[in-house]
Amino acid sequence: MLASAGGSGEVTIQSLDDNDSGGGFYETRFGSSINNHIAFAPEATSSIEPRLLVCSNDNIIRVFKVAYSRLEHQTPQLYQTETLKFNTAINQGD
Repeated sequence: MLASAGGSGEVTIQSLDDNDSGGGFYETRFGSSINNHIAFAPEATSSIEPRLLVCSNDNIIRVFKVAYSRLEHQTPQLYQTETLKFNTAINQGD
């Protein structure tokens, strides 16, 4: 799985599974601020569905659940689970 974040709040995830003939591409927009850092983080209760952390200039770290079923060759989806607000822009969070 590959993730990228852009300068206008966009977040893109893509399956890199060789068996996924549909491309497994998902793009959405959360806010309109510049995303500074994006990283996958393991989920304590699931080895299949990681979390995605997105740090941005709007002083927020957004945490997403990455839902993806390899068995059904579905496009990955993002579900926002947390919003962490800070007093300054967030350049990186791991």
